[in-house]
Amino acid sequence: MMYRIGSRKSALAMYQSERVQGLLAPFTLTAVVGFSTRGDDQSISLSAEGSAGIFVNALRAALLSQEADLVVHSLKDVPTYAHADIALAAVPERVDAHDVFVGVDGASIDEIPEGSIIGTSSPRRGVWVKQMRPDLEVRPIRGNVETRLQKVREGQYAGTILAAAGLSRLGLLTPEMHEISFEELTPAPSQAALGVECLSSNTELLALLSHIDDVTARICVSAERAVVRTLGASCATAAGAYAEIGSDGLLRLTADVASVETTEKIRIQVSAAINSVSEAEELGAHVARLLIDDGAHAIIGQQ
Repeated sequence: MMYRIGSRKSALAMYQSERVQGLLAPFTLTAVVGFSTRGDDQSISLSAEGSAGIFVNALRAALLSQEADLVVHSLKDVPTYAHADIALAAVPERVDAHDVFVGVDGASIDEIPEGSIIGTSSPRRGVWVKQMRPDLEVRPIRGNVETRLQKVREGQYAGTILAAAGLSRLGLLTPEMHEISFEELTPAPSQAALGVECLSSNTELLALLSHIDDVTARICVSAERAVVRTLGASCATAAGAYAEIGSDGLLRLTADVASVETTEKIRIQVSAAINSVSEAEELGAHVARLLIDDGAHAIIGQQ
């Protein structure tokens, strides 16, 4: 049987879908099918109200209408609440989750001239810029990875911030780009992870996709996604969450929430022995409650 893999049409999305196609090659035949999404409309703000799932909904519609059998997302774009008819069937092995600062002519954030404009549509990344350089101006930037890099090269922006994973997958990561440490900027929940969805009723495909599911990656992203789900955070929230399993076998989960107005930040880090997805989700919810106890909802403007 030939399974159809639904993908956005951007170069990065197609690369990611072809990566999944390669992982599935030992098990079945597949073909990648491209779909346009509302998120491809450059006039839409990614942090605007109602934009949650903006890259995801068209692909899920293709599943539900049986135009695709499985779809591939950047998992950080996938809403954390469950869909009644769609299953997160696989989380393949995760890659580098760091953020990268890309300055004009290779400049670091410290070398950018005073008053310059930094392009990012991410509240989380925008807070980092303001913490590092309060004198800089943060403005939204849209477009695919190549477009954003071009806007920096042309001087429309003095710099931007991108995920190392996307740059690496496209062969665009260079030594002139500056990796941002996890201590300075906690990644977005599920950053650098892929999510493969199919209909929850398709038991045969669910079994097939289990072959490319990475247990470590799924446990880590499950903890991260539970943090933002319990917080009730949205794409307009400056929130980060990152989990990794250390050499001691413990899962270390770091999560933070910041004010986009004042850059005040609350950060929690815990370590625990985690042996299942459900335990990871419980840990994520626990960390979110600790953030709430420390005033997270007041910082992000919730009651």
